[in-house]
Amino acid sequence: DHLPVGSPEQTLITQSNGGPSSARNAGIKKARGELVAFIDADDLWLSDTLMHLITCMNKHPQCGLVFGDASSFDETGTLTASVFEKSGRPPPSDDGFVVAPFMALLDGNFILTGAVLLRKACLLETGCFDESIRYGEDAGVWLRAALLAPMALIPEVLLHRRIHEGNASN
Repeated sequence: DHLPVGSPEQTLITQSNGGPSSARNAGIKKARGELVAFIDADDLWLSDTLMHLITCMNKHPQCGLVFGDASSFDETGTLTASVFEKSGRPPPSDDGFVVAPFMALLDGNFILTGAVLLRKACLLETGCFDESIRYGEDAGVWLRAALLAPMALIPEVLLHRRIHEGNASN
C-alpha cells in the first residue's frame, strides 16, 4: 500500500532537475528521522529490504552506515551476478563489520546507493552529496562515512538495479 502524498510519513519534494546529488540532498534536508535510505525511481527494493537494513543497523548501533548486495536486471528481467559476486564483497569480521572500510573502498566502490542505510547524523557530518558531480557522487560520501564510524554489511541482495539506456551511469 502507498501512503497518500502529504501524509506525515511522506512528503513530495519538487525542484528543477539538478541531478541525483541535488535531489538526495534536498531529501536529506527534509528528512525528520534518524535513518536515511535512498531508492531511485527505476530500481527495485525487495519486499524485506528495509527490514534487513534496519535490523542490521539496530544490531550494530555504532555503525554510521550499513549496506547489502545488489544485482542488476535488464528489459528482459534477467538478473546479472551481484556486486559482491562480481567484485568480491569487502572483508567482514565475524560479527559483520567491514574490515578497514576506507581502504576497501579505495580499491573500488562496492556500495550501491539503493542498498544502503545511513544514520542521518553521520550523513550530515560527511557533507552529503557533492552537487557538482553527476556520476559516482556516492563514492565520496561512503569514503567520508568510513572515516567517521564503522560499517556493517548484509551478504544478501537487497536491491535490483534496472539497467537501461537512460541510466546516469551509462
